[in-house]
Amino acid sequence: MTQYLNFSGNYYRNITKHKITANYENNRTSADAFLLCIKDLPYEELDNLCKEIEQYYRYKENPISLSLEDCYKLTQGQDTQDILCDKEFKQILLSLAYQCIDKGITVGSKLRENSNDSTTSWISHCLYQGETAAVLAKNLGLDSDTARKLGILHDIGRKYIHTLLHTVAGFETLVDEGWTDEAFVCLTHSFIGNPTTHKGGRCCGCDPALPGFYLDEEGNPNWQPSAEKDDVTSFLESYNYNLYDSIINMSDLMATSYGTLAPYDRVADISTRTTPDPQNKNYFKAEFSNLMLHLLEQSGEITVNNIGTLKATSDISDSKMDEIFYSVSALFTDYYNQICRYPTKSLQNKENSSIKQ
Repeated sequence: MTQYLNFSGNYYRNITKHKITANYENNRTSADAFLLCIKDLPYEELDNLCKEIEQYYRYKENPISLSLEDCYKLTQGQDTQDILCDKEFKQILLSLAYQCIDKGITVGSKLRENSNDSTTSWISHCLYQGETAAVLAKNLGLDSDTARKLGILHDIGRKYIHTLLHTVAGFETLVDEGWTDEAFVCLTHSFIGNPTTHKGGRCCGCDPALPGFYLDEEGNPNWQPSAEKDDVTSFLESYNYNLYDSIINMSDLMATSYGTLAPYDRVADISTRTTPDPQNKNYFKAEFSNLMLHLLEQSGEITVNNIGTLKATSDISDSKMDEIFYSVSALFTDYYNQICRYPTKSLQNKENSSIKQ
């Protein structure tokens, strides 16, 4: 079902108008971002993390006894009698959240209704994505903590809704919290930026494109004159993706809630939950392959892209595009596994994990 991505009011719409590109580097850290992500979540969605906090302080050289109630207060940015929720604690909190996923558990034990899936699996995905983005950014000469911050924040809209509208919900949430610079990553992360035009296309693999969107014979995206475009489409047409946006695109298409996959496997994983849109699935794979090749060039891993710019032309078959996509994915996976902390997993790991999304 096609979803129109419109803002809830002109206040948010006006913020996106005339925005050329986002400046993501500032004094807000990934630890600040994580605290914002878990703000207002109930205890049962953070109980595993609270237990990690309690144990961390219990087994310090100079132990501090904290109740789970105090631990929860700290996750909500409140000081306790013994611990200040300051810069040092926020960094400890983030490291303990990563300790949760290293153990194969989510930050909270609450399950979705009639499901074995955790309600906080989206946070595990954001943590893996933050680490993936940080690794890619560092290797490309960018600030790794800025990339980690963006990876942690990109899906904050999933606190409220799990459809594609989480992009708009996340943007508006961050604007309301005063994180307007970072808010733009909520809009760009689901739509791959073209390395040549630096513009994002209004399709993301499985979600159907808006009525009136089509590809011409040369594989170029176009719109029928009568097409009704939503707010996010209009924004994407004017905004210029920067390298951080591209890194978040890339890491979102590798990170799951249980680990980091090769790009080809990640797309297959997504397809188990939603059916790829037949109109744009080859366009998506072409744009995704172009993104991977662009990042490989930027890293110096390849000096010349001998494939050229890929396009989903009318004469290319599904099997041929899939073959090309698989080859580029394998090349990127080899590169990533050389530089990362969390090597890519296979899809089989999903069946053995207590963290599912």
